[in-house]
Amino acid sequence: CIFAAPALPVFAAAPLPPVEAFFDNPTFSGAVLSPDARFLAVRTSKPGGRDMLAVVDLATMAIKVVGNFGNADVGAFSWVNNQRLLFTSADRQVGRGDAMYAPGLYAVNRDGSAFRQLASRRNSFVQMSNQRELLPWNTYMLGQSGAQNTDAVYVISPQFSGPDVKDVDLLRLDTVSGRHIRVNRPRHARSFLLDQTGEPRIATAIEEGDALVWYRDPKTDEWRKLAQFGLFGDDRGFTPVAFGPDGALY
Repeated sequence: CIFAAPALPVFAAAPLPPVEAFFDNPTFSGAVLSPDARFLAVRTSKPGGRDMLAVVDLATMAIKVVGNFGNADVGAFSWVNNQRLLFTSADRQVGRGDAMYAPGLYAVNRDGSAFRQLASRRNSFVQMSNQRELLPWNTYMLGQSGAQNTDAVYVISPQFSGPDVKDVDLLRLDTVSGRHIRVNRPRHARSFLLDQTGEPRIATAIEEGDALVWYRDPKTDEWRKLAQFGLFGDDRGFTPVAFGPDGALY
């Protein structure tokens, strides 16, 4: 007995997406929950438009744009606390090698009020000339969540010697007033790690071909050296990653 093979269905070819779709900003990206999980901060944009910072009220699903630039994108962002956000600017319409400016630093409340520029940029098109006491262009987000129970955050400021980074300063910055204080740090510090309470606890440094790991004593705020090892080929080396809820260092 011979069986005929069933006829395969014929599908119409789907139209190819336009080339522009591969280079346009996504409509919705970078979602970050507020500390109390009631609000969602996101980057959003219209087709062909710039990335804006918006906040979604998860109880009502209402969305409000709280930060945007006329000819720049919103870059990185994070929650300072349940009320306030910290963000930078970017330009996603040029390649990274052509972006000859610093990201700046800005803060705003989740309802769009109390906007403040905190750090300057090399380009002036998003510079708020009425803001005084701006931090210099080489001021960047730390990329770690602080305690999130005040208006203050920790930011970093690399110090350069020619084209190379010599040291990295750690600053505690009030996002409402713009005032800041420098945190005492080991010399030649390159990076910092906040503990489970959002306070600076670990610093790493490079000195004369060695990597050093420093620990900040919570009782005295003094730094003591945890380890020192060669930058290359030293099996004693390790990388501090995070603190657990009980204060254990991983």
